Amino acid sequence: MRLKLPNWSLARTIYRTQRWRSLIRSNSGFGGVELIINIVLIGIVFLLLLKAEEGIDYVGGVFTARRVETTQLLIFSYREDHSFLPGDDPLAPRRFRRDQARTRNASGNYADLTDNNVIDGYLLDGENILGEQFTAWRDMRFSGKIDGDPSLEGLAALPSNLFGGIYGLDSGNLGMEDGSLCLSNLPGLTAEVIDKELDDGVISTGNVVATARLPEIPDDAWGHYDEPDSEPYDPDKRYLLCTTQLPL
Repeated sequence: MRLKLPNWSLARTIYRTQRWRSLIRSNSGFGGVELIINIVLIGIVFLLLLKAEEGIDYVGGVFTARRVETTQLLIFSYREDHSFLPGDDPLAPRRFRRDQARTRNASGNYADLTDNNVIDGYLLDGENILGEQFTAWRDMRFSGKIDGDPSLEGLAALPSNLFGGIYGLDSGNLGMEDGSLCLSNLPGLTAEVIDKELDDGVISTGNVVATARLPEIPDDAWGHYDEPDSEPYDPDKRYLLCTTQLPL
């Protein structure tokens, strides 16, 4: 589920021009005017690169918002086809010849919570490779809803997003109820664009919420937090963003 964007190598293109090379080679003979001109040119190149990066983050946000909607629809489609959510499907072990999903709670105890209409489990609980939050992606692959190897288990089963993070599922992250679809490692601008595309654009309210507390592995919280951030999106930070598992 990863899209490769074009290489925005503007600085390299400019550097390779004969004029740019000659300016660099002759910098020892710069007069005051030439030096000022070249400082201005370097500043312009730097600003253009910043704008290009912002453009990538913005376009990536719009694209990722559409991908989130598609993923929600595919989860819904699985439920329509099989009468259960992926991962929460009690008949999937026999249908797909896989192990029974199990859920681990905060105390470390395991239970079978299939058929409760929620994809249970904490986002990055990699010690429980049979968690519904991972098995759901296997069921989606077994059923042909998404591409990929259905034999992958645990954290290896999570699809990648455009920004080096993951798409993941949680029983209810950042204070959400009835299950969450989450994306990690999103640039601040990208996260805000997704929030505006799908919801109200406010980090702590509505059906899209986020936090700059990026989960790490190993992580005692397993990437699961009680509430979103209260501060607005910051373009210099990276975010974990969550929304509903099913389309509204």
